[in-house]
Amino acid sequence: MIQNIKRKVCLAGKNEIAVYGLHLLLEYVVKENLCVLCNATDDGFDTWQPSLLKAAIENDIEVKTLSECYGIDGLIFISLEFDKIISPNKFMNANLYNIHFSNLPSYKGMYTSALPLLNGEKSSGVTLHYIDSGIDTGDIIEQIQFPINESDNARNLYEKYLVYSKKLLKENIVKLLIYDVRSHPQGANGSTYFSKKEIDYSCLEVDLKRTAEQIKNQIRAFTFPEYQVPKVFDCYVNAAAVSSKKSTEKAGTLIQTRAESISIATVDYDLTLYRDMNYELLHAAANDCPSRALDCIKNGANIEYKNGKGWTPLIIASFNGSINVLELLLSEGVDVNQTNYKGTTPLMYAMTHYENTGQRLVFDALIKHGASLDLKDLSGLSIKDYAKKRAVQGLFE
Repeated sequence: MIQNIKRKVCLAGKNEIAVYGLHLLLEYVVKENLCVLCNATDDGFDTWQPSLLKAAIENDIEVKTLSECYGIDGLIFISLEFDKIISPNKFMNANLYNIHFSNLPSYKGMYTSALPLLNGEKSSGVTLHYIDSGIDTGDIIEQIQFPINESDNARNLYEKYLVYSKKLLKENIVKLLIYDVRSHPQGANGSTYFSKKEIDYSCLEVDLKRTAEQIKNQIRAFTFPEYQVPKVFDCYVNAAAVSSKKSTEKAGTLIQTRAESISIATVDYDLTLYRDMNYELLHAAANDCPSRALDCIKNGANIEYKNGKGWTPLIIASFNGSINVLELLLSEGVDVNQTNYKGTTPLMYAMTHYENTGQRLVFDALIKHGASLDLKDLSGLSIKDYAKKRAVQGLFE
């Protein structure tokens, strides 16, 4: 521990970087002087990202609200993917720091895992800076720059942000705690800002009336499987390769469809778009398309794949009553008891389908293949507890 740290330290944020920051702070700060401020969406369960709230509870760290933090005199406040804009003037003599996922002053604001790819950038970075009244405009304390590879998509770029942010935080944490910090103002040259309006993820469309390179960059920028994979001509795609053949068809024309890819014409060169077999398997499971599901499996789809919610193809088939795909997955050796991130089993989702439709084919098929009635979710509830709570009748007779 660093001696004589009397001021309270608050870690605000979410996900892997925030949990890493909490464990790092525990090496230097006594628990009594440490608190956390969690994002609104943090329900205390790990998903594909660890939960800061869960880590705080496990380590007996006090959880605060933002208004409570405003009232702490002399607070050291460290923001790591925190989801609210704070008001520095409401704090009492505080030191406010943030790590932003970009090479400031470029790419202030939102979507820093997508926009650099969309714009064809060759490098990015992470920036430790003071928080001021603007959006990512505070004086820069330290930065790390890194290259963006041609094969990087939004998910890969986000992973790089995590790696370098951890390094940046570890190298500077003591300086932040003992106020041994030097900084410099951000310049105007190269400064850019992007708001939430820049990309509409609720209605994401790939603009096919662009050059092959521009479309390829859209695919890279929009591919983040825990959230979404872009869709072109009803196919989920996650990568692209520019052909040496100039396009002779109108831009946006579908040239060829294969099991593993599609080819399209663009403003300049033909482009091959590679289908995301995991996403296509999820789609086949939702719509009970066993032939497409089998093609996906033959072309490398992972039958145990989990989407951002932790749903596997078997869970999706169970929830939707897709008996044909479900039986295919079971014949391929899928784990009949593989749960989502909260411990919910395929059988529990099959009960929901029975509850909604009165059909029990899926439920019975899972039981036949060894689905357990005794498993409990992370809240300690079994399927019989669910049935009792929701007054589901006739399922266990």
